[in-house]
Amino acid sequence: MTGAWRFAWPGGQRHDADPRTAQPHAQGQEVRRGRVDIGYFDRVEDRIICVPMREMRFAPGNHFAFGLYDHEGELHSIPLHRVRQAFGNGELIWQREH
Repeated sequence: MTGAWRFAWPGGQRHDADPRTAQPHAQGQEVRRGRVDIGYFDRVEDRIICVPMREMRFAPGNHFAFGLYDHEGELHSIPLHRVRQAFGNGELIWQREH
């Protein structure tokens, strides 16, 4: 399964998060345009994986998880408590410590 999430999306690419090199976004600034990526912890690969927020799917009434399609077209349900980071235009703007 290693590497299963590393592929190009139409209009963007998934990438691996490296919190050691990410810089926090300046306080008070907002991401109004551009790209927002979400980093979630993948239990199988034991690492944080970043995906474009526009690729996330939310079912009406489900406040606990989001859907995400893998490279084979299979829909996976990712619990929201696994979201660890948010990036705006490549800059770390939010991070959950644990």
